[in-house]
Amino acid sequence: MALASGIPIVLDAGPAQAFPLERVRGLEILTLNETETLALTGLEVRTLDEAADAAALLLERAGAHAIVVKLGERSPSLRTANGVNVHFPAGSVEVVDTTAAGDAFTAAMTIHICRQATCAKPSPMEIWSVHSQ
Repeated sequence: MALASGIPIVLDAGPAQAFPLERVRGLEILTLNETETLALTGLEVRTLDEAADAAALLLERAGAHAIVVKLGERSPSLRTANGVNVHFPAGSVEVVDTTAAGDAFTAAMTIHICRQATCAKPSPMEIWSVHSQ
């Protein structure tokens, strides 16, 4: 219903479990962590190259415009349907608690993109600007 109305959808794939990606075709952005990536692709993500490979597979299966693989302390990696593949290095911070850090990232990214009035087609730099703040 949202897609038919032109409303972009950002989906966080948690909790980790396999589900038919064809049921969510047309997403604007699919975000997932290493465990969720493994559940949906069967591919382990230990390196940036593996994240890029998994994201390419997810782009194909989900028909999303962009995939963001959240890599914990290694920070997110973005791959888009038009061939952009970017890793966004994290700054150094004192970690107090990582509970829901990935969920908070996805929420902040989505809010920021929509506030920029380009929610329908976020650019890699818009997604990065959330991470760098």
